[in-house]
Amino acid sequence: MSKFVELVLDSWDYLLALLFQTACLGCRGVGEKALCANCRRFSLLPTNGTGVEAALDYTEPARSVLRAAKFQKRRELLRYFKPVVCSMDFSYVHSDSAIVPVPLHWTSFWQRGFNQSEILAKWVGEITGRRVVPDGLYRTHRTKPQSLIRSSHRGASLGDCFEWRRGHPVPERVLLVDDVLTSGGTVRACVAALNRAGISQIQVWTLLRASRAKPSKLLS
Repeated sequence: MSKFVELVLDSWDYLLALLFQTACLGCRGVGEKALCANCRRFSLLPTNGTGVEAALDYTEPARSVLRAAKFQKRRELLRYFKPVVCSMDFSYVHSDSAIVPVPLHWTSFWQRGFNQSEILAKWVGEITGRRVVPDGLYRTHRTKPQSLIRSSHRGASLGDCFEWRRGHPVPERVLLVDDVLTSGGTVRACVAALNRAGISQIQVWTLLRASRAKPSKLLS
């Protein structure tokens, strides 16, 4: 995100605060920002050495910020996570890995106006110098958001809904990027699609990770 865009978004936050008194998504205190300075002090997760890493726990206030960005179409909120991405250690990622975001179905992208995983992937690309392949994976059909499905049934609705785009160059290694890891159903479905395309060396990075997630079992 450029300095100009950040300035525009900060000015928009300030204008909204003047007009409507903005409540912090974390502590609910009233101020000029959607997330106050105290609630922006995110605590990074330690690395686990499994090849499936995450930046933050799927807890407040990060959870509310991400959900508001996605389901209220507030793209400007994602910028609160860029310092988190910039502070991550991506040394575990292979030097020749292509960065591939988990895709939205085109109808979901049309409704929301952006893919948060693609934005995260581009930030990771900027930081690591790896190339980003935003349109390698695609969704063959639309599915219900996993966050709206009971945890015991997540993943079952995905099946083979991800595929590598025919005719698109196939990288040897991939870093798969998503916004949140909960049950792992989405990541497993994407990994299966990458495997079908002939990609066997896969690593994963997500912004948030639920405590119940089992990273060590996703790539086995």
